[in-house]
Amino acid sequence: MPADFQRLTDGGRLVHVMATSDPADSRPHSAVSDTEAAAAPAAAVTSRETLAGSLAAELRDMPASVWPARSRGAASSYVVFLEDEVVLVDLVVVLWDIARSGPFPPEVTVQSGVAGAVVLVHGPDFSVAGRSGGPVLVVSDRIRGVLRIDRDPSWQQELSALIGELVAVGQGAEPFDESMLPPPPRMPWHRDR
Repeated sequence: MPADFQRLTDGGRLVHVMATSDPADSRPHSAVSDTEAAAAPAAAVTSRETLAGSLAAELRDMPASVWPARSRGAASSYVVFLEDEVVLVDLVVVLWDIARSGPFPPEVTVQSGVAGAVVLVHGPDFSVAGRSGGPVLVVSDRIRGVLRIDRDPSWQQELSALIGELVAVGQGAEPFDESMLPPPPRMPWHRDR
């Protein structure tokens, strides 16, 4: 657990003990340019990865019923629809590439939690903490704030499958190979021509 968080005795709630940021200042902002993202100092990357690790620890340690009321991840995240930010759609594509890259990808860490497996992925300019059947939180160098992307109704099914595959390959399973699926069976309405 990062040094700037401490576990309290009141049910295991995680509380930030460093100076807190202004909530109005931490709202997500539009994507920054590629030049600004490339110039992100190593300290910012370490900070992003530390924050994502803390969010993953909350997802791992808190029951699903308690997480929305007690977690910093729930309090500081903003629900965002993926279609609103091209950067987020690109992020999902990168996550699929990681999920299909092979067993034990170095970017992926999986831990068992009280409410299901929790996956933590550190990409080139983003980190994702997600729980199977639960929240998917994104911290990006390109968009400010903690973004919750699993509430987007048009992407819920795909994100659920993506988190499931990341968990599987993070635990050593072979990536799912769609080319091995048999063709769909012929249905009565298909005509022989």
